[in-house]
Amino acid sequence: MIKNFLGNFTFGLTLSPDDSQVAIYTYSGLTTGYTTLATGNNIAAVQAAIANIRFDGTSDRNLFQALTREESEVSPQSGWRSNYKHVLIVTSADANAFFAYNFDQLPYAAQWAFNFGCPGVQQSTLTPTTTPAPTQDPSVPCQLSTLNYDVYMIVDTSAQIQAADFSALKQALVGFVNPFPIGDGKTQGYVLDTINQLLQDGSNGQSLKLSLQAIQGAYLNQRYPTANKLIVYFTGNTNWDQDPNQLMNQLKANFTVSSVAVQWTSSADVNQLSNLVGGSNCVNQVMRDAERMSNGVFMTNQSKAYYHRGSGQLTDMGIRQAIGLGRELRAQLQQAGLTGNGSVPLLSEEMHPSQAYFQSFIFERNLMTLGAMGNAIFNTIDGVNIPVPIVTAQMANDYLTAPQCDCPWYLNEVDMFLSIPPGATKNLSTIEKSMFYIGRALEIAIQNKSIVNTIERAKQAEALHEQYIAGLPVPDWYTPEADKEAQIITYLKYAILAGVGPNYHKPSWISQRTGFLLYTITENMRKRVECIQEEINGTACAASRNLYVYSVHDTMVLALLDSMNLLNTTLGSNQTPSALAAIFFELWFRNYSYYVRIRYRLPTQAAITVTQYARGCEGSEFCEISQFVNCCTIYTTPTPAEDCWVYS
Repeated sequence: MIKNFLGNFTFGLTLSPDDSQVAIYTYSGLTTGYTTLATGNNIAAVQAAIANIRFDGTSDRNLFQALTREESEVSPQSGWRSNYKHVLIVTSADANAFFAYNFDQLPYAAQWAFNFGCPGVQQSTLTPTTTPAPTQDPSVPCQLSTLNYDVYMIVDTSAQIQAADFSALKQALVGFVNPFPIGDGKTQGYVLDTINQLLQDGSNGQSLKLSLQAIQGAYLNQRYPTANKLIVYFTGNTNWDQDPNQLMNQLKANFTVSSVAVQWTSSADVNQLSNLVGGSNCVNQVMRDAERMSNGVFMTNQSKAYYHRGSGQLTDMGIRQAIGLGRELRAQLQQAGLTGNGSVPLLSEEMHPSQAYFQSFIFERNLMTLGAMGNAIFNTIDGVNIPVPIVTAQMANDYLTAPQCDCPWYLNEVDMFLSIPPGATKNLSTIEKSMFYIGRALEIAIQNKSIVNTIERAKQAEALHEQYIAGLPVPDWYTPEADKEAQIITYLKYAILAGVGPNYHKPSWISQRTGFLLYTITENMRKRVECIQEEINGTACAASRNLYVYSVHDTMVLALLDSMNLLNTTLGSNQTPSALAAIFFELWFRNYSYYVRIRYRLPTQAAITVTQYARGCEGSEFCEISQFVNCCTIYTTPTPAEDCWVYS
């Protein structure tokens, strides 16, 4: 019934990149994403996603997890458009529900619960008490109690103002209103409550002219006898949908209205505000200083709280996403019938190391991701997750999960490509060389960029993009257009060093990055087939496991996808892998033969099959294993250490 409802509902929409888009999440014990806004902009894709929705058969409903995931994943990268209206629709099986866009809406939710949540229970009505007029500051020359003003406050609630700035703006509005005795004392409380309940609407524009028309129609046309009328405009941008200047001048002339403007962020043009209100003396500029971490990355207190484990470390949302991936794998791998005999699941629920192998790059975030994901695959003991054994290696000796950047021939070729003078990196350590190369790559990447066009901004590009899609404060210059440039710069930075760019495609660099990883994956497949054959013949085989999981560096994901010709299919143009992006290589037994299926998964959507685009497997969802093993030999190597030091 729900799938029919969704099908009928979406069929009535006009879906296209320029019209409506639909993202679909389901929630039970787990949250699953079936389409993003970017992929849900045509009726065929949306209807297919609805058809693929699975019934989980559980009474658990973790709606908080679903809303949290939706909030974290819906971003410009996944198709969110700032200049469109945004609607959140939640279907629930057996209850009315109220869904808040953010914490500021909780007062509305509480009111709804009082009115409808408990039939027959009458909420007591509290009569607001009269608030005495505050004591006036002696420095204010005029008596506030004698003022006779009608004040019309117009407040920018667009997304152009960052969340932290908007919160500060509301506090400033309270401070602005609080000293004035309003009405009988009760009215002031209502005004302050209204300010506290102001919400941002997600758009970046301004309907100022419409607001002025509303003030004129509802109030000014009534010709109230108030001696003084004042319009106070608080704004973080001047992206007006219609020119408000003529109407503002008419209100001043016809109703003796005065006006002032408060520039809350630098995105609001001072000159336009001056023209609007009648001169620069009527414009007040308010700029909030942002705190920066010592490494030069823009960080506010809100950002520091979000990244409370430190720069480059896993966030709480990252941990939740890793757990979600583990639970998704658990549901798939512990089903019976996947091994061909119809009765034995691929993994036991108790975590047997003989069945599963985990190896990680030695970065803390990689280890935490793999640990959180692995723990979620298996049962708990006394309510505590079973720790999974994770194999690591020193970076210099890790050719499986770490990008090797210290091979002499590679360094020489990079020096030549980046036009680095001979000997410039001779006395640098491996890490220092990497930072040196990244700096030179950034110099190339910022060419022809209009906003992220300095090395200082380029160094912050990756971190600012992560903050931007997480809804955290970013500098005023970091506009949606700057975010697009930041993504391209981050891609070029990694692509140059991984050798996967169109103008610098280097199979030898790609092989040095992921040649041993791809070789190991194909060998795991080949050995597993041999093992199954031995088991069929009655010989026990312990040389192969059912699950191998590798947590690797970002540049290795780029190189691995490119080696299989899947880079553009999975990431699109000029994009780096999202956090927790995953590539699945699955071994299938079908029609008395063994096949490989390749799937790619983003945190924003269910895994999609990409085998049909892979090198050597074109056109087929399932690739015959011999084709897969031999697909990419130019990009694989069984001897990475030897290649590093003797390759020529």
